[in-house]
Amino acid sequence: MRFRLLILPGLFILLLLFGLKQYYSYRADGLNALERRFSQKIQLQVGEVNIAAYLADAQSERALGLSGIATLSEKTGVLFVFPSASRYSFWMKDMLIPLDFVWIANGVIVDLTVNVQPESWQPPNSFTAATEFDSVIELPAGTIDKYRLTKGLTVSQL
Repeated sequence: MRFRLLILPGLFILLLLFGLKQYYSYRADGLNALERRFSQKIQLQVGEVNIAAYLADAQSERALGLSGIATLSEKTGVLFVFPSASRYSFWMKDMLIPLDFVWIANGVIVDLTVNVQPESWQPPNSFTAATEFDSVIELPAGTIDKYRLTKGLTVSQL
């Protein structure tokens, strides 16, 4: 009987420790977390600015995006590539940092969304471009203003 009484608290403690490990591994910091999450890193030329971009072209990568990432270096982002042009929606669920969105169609910036805050994720808040696009770059908030990115600039892979 005493043995059974010790098993339940022991199991509870194990489950709690496992849950905490999962939570803290999900709230990932830094470069290593991005490299573990995305299979490929590329260099982009956005107007006159070079951007290091992690490629999110698989559905699983696009679904997770930057959620849970606590830091994102300057001139670093994620390029979301879609199979066809449309007006896909983005939301900020589980985001920890503010972002800028650069909406792209056929290698040209078609729209910009600046300084989207993490707490803006709750429905019905979602973000999309005014027109169809086939890719999006998520960048640290302030990047669009700092580097004067505008509609009409070209985006290409280096």
